[in-house]
Amino acid sequence: MLRPTATIEFEVPESDGLDLFNADAARLLPEGYELIDTDRKRLVGIARSTETKAVTVDRIEDAFTCAPEGWQALSVRPA
Repeated sequence: MLRPTATIEFEVPESDGLDLFNADAARLLPEGYELIDTDRKRLVGIARSTETKAVTVDRIEDAFTCAPEGWQALSVRPA
């Protein structure tokens, strides 16, 4: 299973307290993305795509070389 490594940043309005800021970031999260971090000083949320691609490899040693640039191997099943 592969996923993209690229992240996006999106604006989060200033709020009173970290819990409210994080809740706003989760609410404003673009569809198809998961929240991976917030930066309250810069007023941004940081997210990565939830898109994944299934791949199979002939040899388990090929698992880490099968991911194209910009993608990361999450799990591998032998063919």
